[in-house]
Amino acid sequence: MLAGPAAAAGNFWQSWEDRVVETRLPNGFTLLVVERPTSPTVACWMFCRAGAAQEARGQTGLAHLLEHMLFKGTESVGTTDHIREKPFLDEQDRLADEILAEESRTVQDQARLRDLRRRLETSLRNQRALTRPEEYGEILRRHGGVNLNAGTSLDYTVYHVELPANRLELWAALESDRLLHPVFREFYKERDVVMEERRRSRDSQPDGALFEQFLSAAFTAHPYGVPTIGWADDIRRLQRKDAEAFYRTQYTADRFVAVIVGDVKAEAVTAMVTRYFGALPAGSGIRLEPTAEPTQKGERRITVEFDASPQVIMGYHRPTQPHPDVYALDVLSQILTGGRTGRLYRRLSVRERKPASIWSDGSFPGAKYPNLFVIGFIPRAPHTPEEVEDVIREELAQLQSQPVSAAELARVKTMMEAGAIRGLAANAGLAQNLGYAWAVGGDWREVFRELPKLQAVTAADIQRVAKTYFTPANRTIAVLRKP
Repeated sequence: MLAGPAAAAGNFWQSWEDRVVETRLPNGFTLLVVERPTSPTVACWMFCRAGAAQEARGQTGLAHLLEHMLFKGTESVGTTDHIREKPFLDEQDRLADEILAEESRTVQDQARLRDLRRRLETSLRNQRALTRPEEYGEILRRHGGVNLNAGTSLDYTVYHVELPANRLELWAALESDRLLHPVFREFYKERDVVMEERRRSRDSQPDGALFEQFLSAAFTAHPYGVPTIGWADDIRRLQRKDAEAFYRTQYTADRFVAVIVGDVKAEAVTAMVTRYFGALPAGSGIRLEPTAEPTQKGERRITVEFDASPQVIMGYHRPTQPHPDVYALDVLSQILTGGRTGRLYRRLSVRERKPASIWSDGSFPGAKYPNLFVIGFIPRAPHTPEEVEDVIREELAQLQSQPVSAAELARVKTMMEAGAIRGLAANAGLAQNLGYAWAVGGDWREVFRELPKLQAVTAADIQRVAKTYFTPANRTIAVLRKP
């Protein structure tokens, strides 16, 4: 008897799951390996469950700044003489402490502040003569490394690179060295770089300012209301000792997964990773969870004034995994704005031409904790934000009152399946998906188990979650207008 479509799909995803070799080192470090000899290359992705949501109050932006620091090198990489360099690092910490103390005074001695800042700049300049600031990346690129980068989110920090397969041990040596012996050199210079990054991406950009204020209104207790890049006043106060303390408590072996996908043998990779990463300190296993967001009791609406065209963001609080409603909400997001067949796109952008752009995100701004179902749009003149908002509410009400058709639901599921399969096509995509599932949901197997759960969503599920979550009391709206 031939297997049906559902059984065939299940076998397909199970075959992928069976190809992942998982190893957990004695210190808690997790390794995932997928043998894929399609080309003589390998993708290396490292996820650490340390993101902006783990920062202490008053130290926002620290996880992001620490990500920058890990590219500055170690005691042997990024320096010509670490012994001669270290006195400069100590001097910079002392001067930064004095600057912060003077800035905290009610009446500041401006002449002393200028002198301290000048001395800090001099120390940084003198130390730089002993550094090779780009050496870590230069070594990898010299040996064929591409797509070397990193990123910090609210839920995790990730580091990745793609290499020729015969250079995997070079990656292991460099990556373990910067985890075991990091030197946070040029910390205060890089802190200024992040401050400038914040000014460019948040303070001077209308969409950056809007998103920041929107999240602050939607989350009053949970750290999802804090920008990953941090608040400006917190960033300027960060000290190197803060980064070192965050590193010691958050960058422990039990919070890491290394995902290796490519032309490798799992047994050899496991032995190599054990040799290089087995010395990472294990964590305590005790993790304090951030404050849960209280249930919203009524609509929140804010206006952000900016000399720019209007924009609007609407958000509804929603649960995260393992809550069963997450899959229906993900399908619902595709029904609304999934490409050119999405309901909002077809009605607003094609027929009525009211917004210049419209989008939705079923899980924003993070996914590890309860988050938001978000719809955003930019009205097309002369249409107002209120006109577009009314249409969106009509479409959401229709989802609450009328089940979606079988044809529409099938089309959306086909799109989602195609997207899931595309995510497995490249080594880097597979490695990223596996690491993300481990970092956010705690189980890499969700990469292969999510689609069957999405395929099981019914029209009744869509209608139910629309009624449950798309309520006025659960809604936050932020509108950007010209002053």
